[in-house]
Amino acid sequence: MTTCAWLDNLVGKPLSGVNYAADMAMIGFGRGPLVERRGKTIQLSEWDLHLQCPWRFVRDGSVILASTDFHYDAATGEPCDRDEVRKSVFYANRNSLLDRLEQTPVTVVSLAKKSAGAFDVIFERELELNVLPTCSQNFHALEEWRLFQPGKDANHFVYPVGSDGE
Repeated sequence: MTTCAWLDNLVGKPLSGVNYAADMAMIGFGRGPLVERRGKTIQLSEWDLHLQCPWRFVRDGSVILASTDFHYDAATGEPCDRDEVRKSVFYANRNSLLDRLEQTPVTVVSLAKKSAGAFDVIFERELELNVLPTCSQNFHALEEWRLFQPGKDANHFVYPVGSDGE
């Protein structure tokens, strides 16, 4: 499947989660299977988008959550250690976004695919996710983003292609 075909799977899916591991964003789309994890039943997303490149959520022309938010303390605005994500601007703004989504869910209505792996996910209600890979073409060992179906033993689409040894 091409990049376009993989991303097309997101159209019509609700934004179902915004999470993180270290400073990697994990964006969920759609509702996947229920699974047991650490003694709890959780619902996986149908599709997960892992972002290790610059990204941002924009609503009504303003950035409401972005990749640099991991690096700043929400209380002071000062740089913070990457091990202190729960104190970061990311964590505060992510929780605000999740609260809004709980009240008013949004669905992907379209995609704007750009060059060099960049794309925008356009949601209802003036919300969009902008993804901008920034690794030069001479250094493809760095994974910029990955799209896959969690809980399924299926292929992943990784950009740039081949960055994970494929």
